[in-house]
Amino acid sequence: MLYGTIVGGVTDSSRAAVPGAAVKAVNKGTGQEFSTTTGDGGSYVITTVPAGAYDVTISSTGFQSVT
Repeated sequence: MLYGTIVGGVTDSSRAAVPGAAVKAVNKGTGQEFSTTTGDGGSYVITTVPAGAYDVTISSTGFQSVT
């Protein structure tokens, strides 16, 4: 089986980092979920995810969720 890594960053409309945001990746084919939170700089890494297509949803208090 092939594996990959999902990497990204979360910023607000002024491009300021959003620490502590919830990040959830859901495999479109299997429904398997992987979760993490953003660090102090707003970045996140989800490692060892099976290859495939994913929906990634970001949510944080005070902000609208984005997929």
